[in-house]
Amino acid sequence: MAAMQSKPLIRLSPNRRARLVAWTLAMLAWVNAVFFDGHIMTRRQLRQRGGFLSLDHIARALTQLIILRAAELVRLHRRGRMSFHKHGADMRPRHLRRSVIGSRIRRALKHRDAGQRIAILITALKTLDVWAARLAQRLGRRVTKLWAIAACAGEREALAVGAAPTLCLADTS
Repeated sequence: MAAMQSKPLIRLSPNRRARLVAWTLAMLAWVNAVFFDGHIMTRRQLRQRGGFLSLDHIARALTQLIILRAAELVRLHRRGRMSFHKHGADMRPRHLRRSVIGSRIRRALKHRDAGQRIAILITALKTLDVWAARLAQRLGRRVTKLWAIAACAGEREALAVGAAPTLCLADTS
């Protein structure tokens, strides 16, 4: 029987990654123009790009790029067949991507002011390898806090049960 070889994760070629980064930068420039420069969206733009007016959506795409690049830097491999589906239901933990990316990077990509957040996302896209190197250090140590720690009761001592006490009735009349 031949030994199972581990399959590499989905890799992005450098050209494809550069195209995705350029596309995301173009979306951020368009969102900046809509928010701050008074650019009016046409019906076609709304239909094609309306979903990308959310900075959260663009930040999610950025974190996916960071995760993929970090996995390439660490050279992570899948072991065997990974299945997160059971009877058609998605059994993947909903917090998996959030746990992998970490709180520091998530907080660093957020800001209350939309203009500042766009600027932060643009600099993060331009320095994608720096962000991926930070995450690669975490992935190299393996992500250890994927599941919440649930408190459970410790072991109990066995109760010694003796004979039932005899009932004593007194006449109070």
